[in-house]
Amino acid sequence: MERILILMQAANWAEATEALTSARENALHRNALSYALVLPEAPTSPEECNMAAFGALQYLVSPEMTFAAMETLWHGERYALLAHPAMRFERDWEKKLLRALNDCPVENAQAVLTGYLPAQDDPIGAVCPVAAERIDPDGTLCFAHGMPLTLAAHPMPGAFLHPDFFFARAGFIRAMAQGSGTAFLRAMVQGWQCCTLNQPVITLTHDLPVPPVRIEPQEDGLAQLKEEYGVDFAAGTLSAAAKRGLKSNSLDMTLAVTPLMRIKSAVQRWRRKRTDPMPLCVTVCPVSLDEEGMHWLRQLTQMQDLALLCYAEGLKLREVAEFHPNVLEYKPRYALPMPTGKPPLFSRAAMLSAARDRVLSSTHYIWMAPDCVRYPLYTGMALPWKRLCGEKIVLASVRNRLDLSMVVVPDKQIKPLMSAIGEQLRALLAAGTIPETEEALWTGIVKEHPDWFEFRALPVEKQLFTFLL
Repeated sequence: MERILILMQAANWAEATEALTSARENALHRNALSYALVLPEAPTSPEECNMAAFGALQYLVSPEMTFAAMETLWHGERYALLAHPAMRFERDWEKKLLRALNDCPVENAQAVLTGYLPAQDDPIGAVCPVAAERIDPDGTLCFAHGMPLTLAAHPMPGAFLHPDFFFARAGFIRAMAQGSGTAFLRAMVQGWQCCTLNQPVITLTHDLPVPPVRIEPQEDGLAQLKEEYGVDFAAGTLSAAAKRGLKSNSLDMTLAVTPLMRIKSAVQRWRRKRTDPMPLCVTVCPVSLDEEGMHWLRQLTQMQDLALLCYAEGLKLREVAEFHPNVLEYKPRYALPMPTGKPPLFSRAAMLSAARDRVLSSTHYIWMAPDCVRYPLYTGMALPWKRLCGEKIVLASVRNRLDLSMVVVPDKQIKPLMSAIGEQLRALLAAGTIPETEEALWTGIVKEHPDWFEFRALPVEKQLFTFLL
């Protein structure tokens, strides 16, 4: 087994202990691991005794973990893992990381595994690429979680390096210790390809955001970054691929769907009872839906366990009909009436009511935004609808705000909900308030009828579907 150096910056030995213990206890070959800590001050004598008892561990007193510090701590190991005290490791993690590193689809470059590792309470539980969110006027690049790599068959190339996690050959440390500048640009210029890990073999006790970084106009690699990833600092623009954190513009990827997953889904369908929920999902394809949104809508239509009725506007009707037979034309009467001179107010509740008038046999009616699932799925999976379909209306709550990208309404609640929507609209109009979106109406109904609702707290929007995974 090749030797692996685990590098970690910590406030003290106590902070690092649990993560390092998790790495050691869950490794397939413990003797192949060595450990290196960067500490802000020298450890106490009791701490040094505990560190010596831990195993092949060394430390360096330094204010931060730099590549120069990493090079100092390196003693011939073939691979290096930059770790964090928040990390927890699954069984045989080093074997899986080595396999993933070898599976990276790179040409004429050496791969570096990186990415946003999932927190232990993350409902998706997948590694996300480090994506570009925006470029500020002063040249500061801000980052966000990219498209989750659920079921990805191999790591996916991207531009950016997570400052708290990478796994690569140790030569990466030595190369990065030379020169200065932004780490991900330096890596790219030197021929290293960042790839997002496709398996969550490491999880986190809490999320580790990537801090913004200011890019100097004269830095090496900006022309290459623009050409390969569509990140243009001069224009302040980002490509769709950069916003997803991927190198490829294509949203299609090879999925690792195992025979066991197929068998499991088949068994789950066979075990279903007649009393289990039978929901009808409803969505709308507006004229404004872009190419990426159409991709995610197409994935919804391909889900074998999801009955979907789609309403489409204008020319989108013909486009959707090419891949989904259950599509109808969206008409203004499906929206809520507004005062003279104001367009009708788009309403999810009204759409569900219209769907119920057409299909009466469903136990629940579920509104789904066309892009409410923005990550790859196994379209043949069995969906355990009982997790969402109960006696109450189910909504997601994100930082104490309603997320209406997916709304689950029992059949018996459709008419009361529509009545309450109408009452809220009339009350707002009577008060001289003209709502621009439906959110204000839903907020009022939640206050008026809290017993109608069940809330699922989620970290970000468009994740209610994850309760079915």
